[in-house]
Amino acid sequence: MVVVSKTRRLHSGWRVCRAKGTASCSANNSWASPLLPTTALLALLAGDPRRQLFDPYNSTNLLELPDINETGRAYYTLRWEREIEGGWLEFGANYRAEVFLNSERLEPTTPFGGLWARNRYSLGKKGGLVGIIVEPPDHVGSPVPGQGGDHELAKDVSAQFLLGWDWAAAIPDRSTGFFGAVEHVDSQVILVDAAILTKAIIWDDDDPARTTVELTATASFAAANKDDACSCGEIAVSVDGRPVAAKWNVSSSEGDFGDFSDDPART
Repeated sequence: MVVVSKTRRLHSGWRVCRAKGTASCSANNSWASPLLPTTALLALLAGDPRRQLFDPYNSTNLLELPDINETGRAYYTLRWEREIEGGWLEFGANYRAEVFLNSERLEPTTPFGGLWARNRYSLGKKGGLVGIIVEPPDHVGSPVPGQGGDHELAKDVSAQFLLGWDWAAAIPDRSTGFFGAVEHVDSQVILVDAAILTKAIIWDDDDPARTTVELTATASFAAANKDDACSCGEIAVSVDGRPVAAKWNVSSSEGDFGDFSDDPART
């Protein structure tokens, strides 16, 4: 499946500050963020002149940094901001994120939460100032000696080794921050969870070169629209450039998802 769109990674140009409710960052309380993806711990080190040359992963340096079990979750809850044009914003965060566009909270396309979760947010036609508040896991646990500390972190969709494992020290912020690329997609309509499921592959046993193959497969996807106007179009499935299934007419409004699937297609 092909959707005409342009995707770029938003590595740089972000400002970061400590989250104060839903308030935006200001020039007085924010600083330049490290390149994304990054973590709250690294962002705080970048904003501290005393520790800008500090390597948290050298020797026992991690033990010199305040652990979230002692500071509380708010200490490592930060807000990242930058201007982004209209389109879609896609990223993953540990553990939970709130996204704001021009101070208005955006709803994700699916419920957000978990170390490996990625989500999409509609920035409308014009975009604007985007703010992302990233919160630590709900159960940060205590890094007592052993494997996975006191195991409280196992109550969340996370990784227990962030509380320490064998000789590895606990990560003070439990790796709160961004996981994977932060991306902007310039497209009015996007396909979500597009998939091709192969049902059967049949070939002629008398044909040693197997030049004749029959493939049975199904295609499924969902469509989402960033605009308040209805958008209509066609989606087609092809194999090696050859169409193998009928086209669907797609019509969706802002915030709507249309789920589509086909009967088995043969080629």
